[in-house]
Amino acid sequence: ARSLSEWRAGLKVLATLLTAHLEAALVFTEERLGALPSAEEVDRSWAMEARAEAVPHLLAWPPAEARLMSKEGIAYLRNRIVPQLVHDLHHACLETGKQTGDAVWLHRSFEVVNLVADESHSLYKHFTERQMLALLRGLRASVLEQLASR
Repeated sequence: ARSLSEWRAGLKVLATLLTAHLEAALVFTEERLGALPSAEEVDRSWAMEARAEAVPHLLAWPPAEARLMSKEGIAYLRNRIVPQLVHDLHHACLETGKQTGDAVWLHRSFEVVNLVADESHSLYKHFTERQMLALLRGLRASVLEQLASR
């Protein structure tokens, strides 16, 4: 049977991996993607890779999917995904701090707000007012946990 200290050490390792992936996803910008191919270009590329001609029905992408294959589509997806990733990052840091008793993780849960506010990433632009209030409630939970752990 694993001891509590072994479990906590394992949790920290997993939380470190998770938070690194979340942070990497959050700071990745649309500009780094370069030019996006159109739906037709993707279909032709897939067809060439399969050494077959494009199947006509593949070229008829549903309008909703075709719209996502553009710079505007990527922006739409980021608006939908960024607030959830930020929430997940904060939650992972806060809960790891609570479960392990490690103040470093509680401090990391505060640093999430700096990532959101950082002008070089402009993550705050992806939040609605309601989502920003939810983030602030999460930060309040971090403060209360930090005070309770002293």
